[in-house]
Amino acid sequence: MRAPLQKVLRAGVTKQSVILRVYNQISMVAQVSTAHDVAGAVARYHRLGLGSTAAVSIVLAAGTVGSWTEGGWRAVCDSYYQLALPDAALARSVGIDQVLVDWLATGLVSPGCMIQLQTGDTLAPTTPLVF
Repeated sequence: MRAPLQKVLRAGVTKQSVILRVYNQISMVAQVSTAHDVAGAVARYHRLGLGSTAAVSIVLAAGTVGSWTEGGWRAVCDSYYQLALPDAALARSVGIDQVLVDWLATGLVSPGCMIQLQTGDTLAPTTPLVF
C-alpha cells in the first residue's frame, strides 16, 4: 500500500478539503472516474493523539467545483479526488494533533491523507507529498 498524502492545517479551521488518490485494490492501478456513490463507498476520519477517538463516518455527496459541501466528493484530475471534510474532523481539542482520513469502495482503495493539526500563528512545514 502506498503512503497517505500529508497536509498541515491549523486546528479549528472550517470548510476544508483533502485530496485523495484512488487505486484498484488488486492491481494498484490508479482509478479514474469514481463517483461519490460508487458501490460500497465509505469515507471516515480518525482523530489521533492522546485523546484518540474511534473512526467517524463521512456521508458522501456529489461535490461541486467552487463550493464546499460536507462530504462532497469530486474528481480533480486523473485519479485524484477532493473530499470536503466535516468541520468536526479538524476541531481544536486537547490531545488531538493528527487526523487520518481514509476512503474505500468495492474493489477500490485510497492510502488516505494524514493531517497534522497545529496551533499558533505559523504552520510548520511537513514532509513532501508521496505519490
